Amino acid sequence: MPVSEDDESRSLYALFDRAAEFAGVFPFDSVFTYVAKRLLDDSLSITSWAIAEPLLLRAVLSEPSMLPVLAELYKLHGVIDQEGLAATLEAICLYHAPLQQGYEIAWAVWIACITGTVLSSEVAAKIIEVDDDIVALVALDARNRGLLPFWSSPLWEGRMSESSLYSSHWLLAYEALAQQWLPSVSGIDYVLNDSFFSILRAHNVKFYDASGLAGQVMSHNDY
Repeated sequence: MPVSEDDESRSLYALFDRAAEFAGVFPFDSVFTYVAKRLLDDSLSITSWAIAEPLLLRAVLSEPSMLPVLAELYKLHGVIDQEGLAATLEAICLYHAPLQQGYEIAWAVWIACITGTVLSSEVAAKIIEVDDDIVALVALDARNRGLLPFWSSPLWEGRMSESSLYSSHWLLAYEALAQQWLPSVSGIDYVLNDSFFSILRAHNVKFYDASGLAGQVMSHNDY
């Protein structure tokens, strides 16, 4: 006998209620991340996704390890609560940016990219102070898509030099120039002048693939 939408909805509420109980008892065991992974295996109706989405957004604030799974869920189901998603992603960035916690920020901005979610200038001002190459690249991609408003990023722009290619910031120095997201500090193409990195350039090697995001996530109007 097929499960009705009402039964599925009640099961979702019960699932998250039980998850909240276990998360309180086992706070370091990623209980909500496990629940989110279980939802990847389920074929949720639009109605059930509309119930699950805000429950997931509430859970991810306390368990940001769930962010990669949340990204996969949005690829499957699209966005219904755009305002709630934006508020959640902004809250994550505003909390973790002053702590220089790049993992959480990078995933939050990545979800903004794949869902077309616009983040505020207040959030952008905090993100550009994060000294993390992955955060920088995802944020620059988001800016390029019109999703993260900032005019300059002195910290990241200062990495755009030949000396940075052989430092811990080589990824930003190479990739931001390859993607044409940031200019060279000197105005000279230092990648082209480097004996090693010029080989990568010649073979059009890029470490960040921004080409597959457009149109990847549907909104609820596309169902």
